[in-house]
Amino acid sequence: MSSIRPYLYLVFFALITGTTFHVAKEALAFFSPSLAGALRFVFATIFLFLFVLITDRKLLKVDRRNLIVFVSLGIIGVFGFNFFFFIGMKKASPMNAAIVIAASPAIAIFLSYFLLKT
Repeated sequence: MSSIRPYLYLVFFALITGTTFHVAKEALAFFSPSLAGALRFVFATIFLFLFVLITDRKLLKVDRRNLIVFVSLGIIGVFGFNFFFFIGMKKASPMNAAIVIAASPAIAIFLSYFLLKT
């Protein structure tokens, strides 16, 4: 084993993603689903912007046409996901939500194969 760092990153990732559902359920005691989704989106945007600013500034150079598309996709995709995630968490247990999210790629492949023949 040449380095333990990748394994530590994987363990850290597992801890973060594993606690997401419980933290989301607790957050809904204080925030509405739309506010929780918006806050998660805003904090992630700030964190990722700072990360890119520190690591590779040339990634910030985007032409205006692509920037509009990126912002639109971010608002629709990321905020939309978070909004519906928190609405689902309002009704479901953290364990059931984790199972549904974990099964999403398999469901997408299944539906793609049978509905789109891809």
